[in-house]
Amino acid sequence: MTPPTSTVTAYPLDNTASGADAHHNGLSQLLDDFSQQRLTGLRDWSGARVLEVGCGKGSFARRLADLVGDGGHVTATDLKPPDLDDDRITVIQHDLTSHTPLPVGPFDGVHTRLVLQHLPTREHILDRLIAVLRPGGVLVEEAWRPVRVNPVVAAPDPDARYLYERFAHASGRVFDEAGTDPNWAKQAPTAMESHGLTNVDTVIHGSFWRGGDPAARMVAGTIPQLTDGLLAKGFTAADIDAVLELLDNPALKVHSHLLYSTSGYAPHR
Repeated sequence: MTPPTSTVTAYPLDNTASGADAHHNGLSQLLDDFSQQRLTGLRDWSGARVLEVGCGKGSFARRLADLVGDGGHVTATDLKPPDLDDDRITVIQHDLTSHTPLPVGPFDGVHTRLVLQHLPTREHILDRLIAVLRPGGVLVEEAWRPVRVNPVVAAPDPDARYLYERFAHASGRVFDEAGTDPNWAKQAPTAMESHGLTNVDTVIHGSFWRGGDPAARMVAGTIPQLTDGLLAKGFTAADIDAVLELLDNPALKVHSHLLYSTSGYAPHR
């Protein structure tokens, strides 16, 4: 079957762009502990072979390497992969939307975080990820469900509240127009079941984010790459500077996106 046509080239973020380090460092501080706890509760990973899809800067690939230990191995892929100097990790450049085969399995586990929701061919890719699992292997798919309506819990003043709410809405539209599906997180469990996985389960992780904390720095790290899109949505350069200043202000508190972590097991054949 020929996969659907992809518009992945429109995705607005790039691992090597300005602000990318701040973005990925913030994601690591926000999510790595949760993702590790999630996987630890699913099986014993000692000696396992694991595929990390869309590894970004590689922080969670390193966590996985610690989980599998010296007897296991992690294969980490990304469109623009990092250089990870670790004998337990093989790093591979790979475009999920291409016809290029995935690394050869079978794998005891496949983990992907904040990847499929951004790819219009996500259901086809999901099928390919499941295909490289060994019987009984587990797929963990983690995706944001963005909070864009009334996201501000507290702000320095009404103007700041309005500014951030405009920003949340406009930046969300930039991603949506690039092919991101904001509803994928809650659709993923049904999709995984329909693709044959069993014992599908979802855990939802969220919190409040405050100006100046790792989450705010993560958001700020995306802004250099979103600037053109924000300007096209009616923002001015002064507005963007004001958003960056606000993200450094502890008086700002906003509702986080919700991370839906969905797991499912390949059936024993």
